[in-house]
Amino acid sequence: MPQIVTEEDANREARRRWVADSVDEIAQRTKVAMKERGLTFPIFFLVPTSGAALVTIGTNYEPDPTDEEWDAASAIAVKAVEEVLGLDKLVSRSIACAVAQPSQTEDATNATA
Repeated sequence: MPQIVTEEDANREARRRWVADSVDEIAQRTKVAMKERGLTFPIFFLVPTSGAALVTIGTNYEPDPTDEEWDAASAIAVKAVEEVLGLDKLVSRSIACAVAQPSQTEDATNATA
């Protein structure tokens, strides 16, 4: 899961608010570009309230996209943020991510316990 960050610190809070206000447009541009590239998995956008990131993207798609697919989707999302905000030189950096999803077997066992 990558974060999209800018090295410039001075306007980060204002830019983050701008991303939050524009997240639907960013997602739409990303969706169109991903479809054009043949990438069919969904991604979501999270706008943090603090830290270095303007936005974080992720997916809960199963099976996981390949590294090449994820790199392409990340580059598309960066470009969409740059276009909507009128910025350039944004970068994507990886962060750790995990999903906690109980299996149906666990659900059935817990329901009868």
